[in-house]
Amino acid sequence: MGKIFISAGHFVNDGGANTAIGTTEAREMILTRDLIVAELKSRGFKEGDDFESVSDTIDLRPTINWINARAVNGDVALEIHGNAYNRQVRGAECFYIAGNTQRQQDGRQMLDALLRAVPELQDRGSKPDTLAGVGSLAFCRDIRISSLLLELCFVDQIDDMNLLKNKRQDFAKGIVDGLIAWSGIDLTDEVTLPIIDIEINGEIYEDKGIIINNNSLVPIDIINALDIDLPGEISNLGITRKGGVLYVLAVNLQKFHVSVNWNGDTRTVILKTSGTDTPIDQIMGNGRAAIEELTNFLQENNSGDFANRFPDIAELYVEEAKVEGVNHDIAFCQMCLETGYLRFGGDVTPEQNNFAGIGTIGGGVQGAFFSDARIGVKAHIQHLKAYASTLAIKQLPIVDPRFDLVKRGVAPTLKQLSKRWAVDSEYGNKILSILNRLYDEYNLLGNNGIRRSPSLGIPIKIPEEQVSPPYTDIFLHSILGRITITGGFMEPYGHSWKPELQAIFLNGRLRTLIPSNRNIGIDYSVDDYKVIAWYGGKVIKEGTEGGYGNRIHIQLNVAYQFQGKNYQVYQAYAHNEKNLVTVGQTVKQGEQIAIMGMTGLGSGPHVDLSTYIYLNGSRVELNPQALDQQLD
Repeated sequence: MGKIFISAGHFVNDGGANTAIGTTEAREMILTRDLIVAELKSRGFKEGDDFESVSDTIDLRPTINWINARAVNGDVALEIHGNAYNRQVRGAECFYIAGNTQRQQDGRQMLDALLRAVPELQDRGSKPDTLAGVGSLAFCRDIRISSLLLELCFVDQIDDMNLLKNKRQDFAKGIVDGLIAWSGIDLTDEVTLPIIDIEINGEIYEDKGIIINNNSLVPIDIINALDIDLPGEISNLGITRKGGVLYVLAVNLQKFHVSVNWNGDTRTVILKTSGTDTPIDQIMGNGRAAIEELTNFLQENNSGDFANRFPDIAELYVEEAKVEGVNHDIAFCQMCLETGYLRFGGDVTPEQNNFAGIGTIGGGVQGAFFSDARIGVKAHIQHLKAYASTLAIKQLPIVDPRFDLVKRGVAPTLKQLSKRWAVDSEYGNKILSILNRLYDEYNLLGNNGIRRSPSLGIPIKIPEEQVSPPYTDIFLHSILGRITITGGFMEPYGHSWKPELQAIFLNGRLRTLIPSNRNIGIDYSVDDYKVIAWYGGKVIKEGTEGGYGNRIHIQLNVAYQFQGKNYQVYQAYAHNEKNLVTVGQTVKQGEQIAIMGMTGLGSGPHVDLSTYIYLNGSRVELNPQALDQQLD
């Protein structure tokens, strides 16, 4: 379904052929074109929205350029002419670009519609443009959309010319019938399309989207809001015109580093941009995701036995990629694509430890075998580095059996892996789509840690190190309630869950803690036993965690700025009597998420609150008051 472009052959300064009644071809085509426009309008078509008429003041080449500048896939263009030969030949014929079977059928359809309206016309057929007198027709060949050139009749033959003069309205009606059938426009379905909201980087966009065949479409003008440059790529976006508005398939924006998600409850398509100067599809570089985030992402997409087969797969990718300078996020997402999130099921089996399809060519050929998972990951990283860089492999030996077959540095970005790593022309975009989902799931795109939750304005100073006697303070807060803080930010006798731990203190300084100082966070109690979310966000983990008892992890709607960069912030609430939220649920600042308790290794009912970020792939604890002060 597209827009119609209609052009009258020749123009005011080029009359074309002389007619049998003393006028010019250009004059007769303009008169007919005007009736075609009137007929379209009478049937409910809107000029500018559903059709365009080319100006009479420009000739062929400017006409082609004018149409190409405005047309998108699905639009159609028709130019009408009057034929001339020897004043004896009669009839109508339609020209199409030679070798295009579909266009031949379109020409036949257009001609049939005209002949039904004007049966006195002789049928000269749908013809390739190579049979035209000049050997080819620019209107058929140089216009980027479907185009036809329709010769209405022989204007130098008196019977044909009188037929056009006396039945011009019938000519116009027949041509409009053909245009409607060809373009696929159906004005009756405009009001039935479901309307959806559009969210861009956390803000509702003023225009609406639509749903067609269960696909979300957004106005093409949205590319300006997303700051997307589309040099020559507009035809690949799945353009549809409805009600005079051009829409693009939302999912096709993923190739421009835009993550696309859907909220069924609010009927909103959610778009997020990277907000970073470094292209996220650059293979060489640092990844953003932590080991825990990669593991959780994999588990969300494969609830099977991958954890039993490859429990350390995320850690292996982070470690091996770091050695060679490869972006571990990209490598991991490529593994997800190649193995179906470790479900396998194709030519490669789990026993091969081949996570990237190395050596597979289809048809049952299994490809390379590796002795264990680490060697398989190492081979994948080496193969990826071979494509993306000319730098030497740092950790020898080279275990990738096809390393020397790759032209080094030929594909520094994901898009350039297409038709190289795999024959699929969309191979790189498929990896990018998974990468965007990973980054959106854990809000890892730098500046996208949008600070939507306001500062709490905590009226006390949370101490950096717990001392004896235990630190306590009480304050009444409009959102959190009556809070009694019973433990400081760093406690010397906590759990030994890591040999060392990094933490950012209230003054913004990063410290590595000695082993005896391992429990980072604050302990507090509330009078009404309601555990309230300090900030809004999304629940990413919930359940029982050893000594922490019932615990909830929330990906916050805030970012913490450290050393010039923004980092996604998380909070965990432990020792709950009962968790009241589920994974994936969105919570608001001040919403109750649990009932305070003493599950796990708790000593008396209280909340253990941990605030943290991921810095260079490692978890770093954060004094929550340091975060809150940045939100002022």
